[in-house]
Amino acid sequence: MNRKKANILILYSYSESYEKERPHEMAAEIEVEEVAHGIGEALMNIGFTVDMVHILTSHNIKDAVVKFRPELVFNLCEALNGVASGETLAAQTLEDMDMKYTGSGPSTLKVALDKGETKELLLSKGIPSPPFKVLQEGDGFEIGLGFPVIVKPLNEDGSIGISRESVVNDEVTLERRIKYIHNLYNQPAIIESYIDGREFNVGILGNPGDEVVLPLAEMDFSDFPDEIVQICTYKAKWFKDCAEYKGSVPICPAIILPEVEEKIKKVALDAYRTLGVRGYGRIDIRLGADGLPYVIDVNPNPSISRESGLVRASSAAGFTYERLISKIVECTFEK
Repeated sequence: MNRKKANILILYSYSESYEKERPHEMAAEIEVEEVAHGIGEALMNIGFTVDMVHILTSHNIKDAVVKFRPELVFNLCEALNGVASGETLAAQTLEDMDMKYTGSGPSTLKVALDKGETKELLLSKGIPSPPFKVLQEGDGFEIGLGFPVIVKPLNEDGSIGISRESVVNDEVTLERRIKYIHNLYNQPAIIESYIDGREFNVGILGNPGDEVVLPLAEMDFSDFPDEIVQICTYKAKWFKDCAEYKGSVPICPAIILPEVEEKIKKVALDAYRTLGVRGYGRIDIRLGADGLPYVIDVNPNPSISRESGLVRASSAAGFTYERLISKIVECTFEK
């Protein structure tokens, strides 16, 4: 097979349920379609033949594969009809059909979607991550952690469920925030010790044993509103006109001492390998007052829009957008 002439099918998810239940969180959903078209254009520029389908269910995936008979699927399914666990089901469906597809496999996606399971795995391998507690509805509100803490939905990504109210400093506010997560997102809440320190995004390309760690990006919160704790909220990530977005500017490459940079990169690469991330991914890290890089998120399916952090980091490493997309495709053929 001539890989440069291969037929690639881009699959991306679209959710009707977000429009009905959580319309304020449609920004991330809308971006997926824009990313799909951008990747399609890049692939055609490289020389691939491209088809594109948006899907709601695993049956849509099967139908699309049967119809277009691709040699490779560019998998942009971040959910199925608004259900985050559909990300895992989409990869499993492609796996069961013996398709080559971009990104990580279902077992990696499943672990990464559960923030508690991710942290347990990291800590078991000696990789620093903030102390935490997972609370189901009805568990009570004892967490055994000192304040401040940050409260998040256990099974979301894209900063969904993270706002200026997520960092809490007392028991009353903690209880209120946990109830909010349980009621709105219908899932457990994860409570983590809040690490007050510099935040870095670490983009990584490649399959296990052949990874490239991209230049670090640091979130510059110096213009963040004074009354808000410096975290990457949903608004900071998606709403370009708000103060949180304007006040959290990524600097890439980060200005950092070489020895600290190497320490962060090592921890990030260890996390990437521990979860079995393939092709591409992003590790988010906070540098603690004790000098340790703490992993706060492992994202095996980060955005690869032209404005995304991963693309910014790859550009700093000398990659054009087409070269990045080509690299991801190469990793897929090789795995």
